[in-house]
Amino acid sequence: MEFSDEEIAAEAYRIWEADGRPMFTKDHDHWFRAVENLRRQRSAERDFGISLPLAGTDIAR
Repeated sequence: MEFSDEEIAAEAYRIWEADGRPMFTKDHDHWFRAVENLRRQRSAERDFGISLPLAGTDIAR
């Protein structure tokens, strides 16, 4: 697996918080956005040696 469930869950939670903690959401949307954010961060770290901020900066939108 590319990322652990814990890594994805932590990022999905940050996305949910950044979205204002909506009561009625589709959990899988946050999950897939979290995976995309983590992929982009890993790619930036690998390709450019930089670390992209994740919390509150949903780059997958």
